[in-house]
Amino acid sequence: MDEKRKEIIIRELQYWKQSKLLPSHYCDYLLSLYTEGEYDHKDQGAGKAVWKQVRWFVAIMLFVFSILVIYFTNFSSYMQIGFASFSVAIIWLIAFKSKVYNIIMVQFTYFLAAILLFVVTVETMYLLPYTSKLWVGAVIFSHCLIWLAYGWRQKLFYFLIAGGAGFILLVFIMIT
Repeated sequence: MDEKRKEIIIRELQYWKQSKLLPSHYCDYLLSLYTEGEYDHKDQGAGKAVWKQVRWFVAIMLFVFSILVIYFTNFSSYMQIGFASFSVAIIWLIAFKSKVYNIIMVQFTYFLAAILLFVVTVETMYLLPYTSKLWVGAVIFSHCLIWLAYGWRQKLFYFLIAGGAGFILLVFIMIT
């Protein structure tokens, strides 16, 4: 077969594999066939595998830094809330973009975003001029209700536990 034609076919198969137009094992087989066994399919996704691991580390570090910024720094409250809100958006984006890779880590990342959003919402409530215990309780109630609904709809046990525990804590907070 003509070398130029082989090169075109190989590039097209690599594009199909990258775009997931064909299953990767079919593309690997065809690439091995057209390169006469010289194609090494294990080297092709090394950069993506590293990024998959890095994105989880970034999400966890953003969560930790946001909690540290909110509770342990003397930055202005608006700066703390802004940084934490930005972190929620980035963590949610990481989870949304990673749906096909690892469902457990994606759900864990959504859970981190939900907890951080809860913290940001409660901290923002305390910035408002006329915040009462009743309004903070209403915000906590709405978060717990959303967590219960999401956990029930997606069959996620930890969101159900978080929503239920939040309701129990809310009752204790409102009683005292």
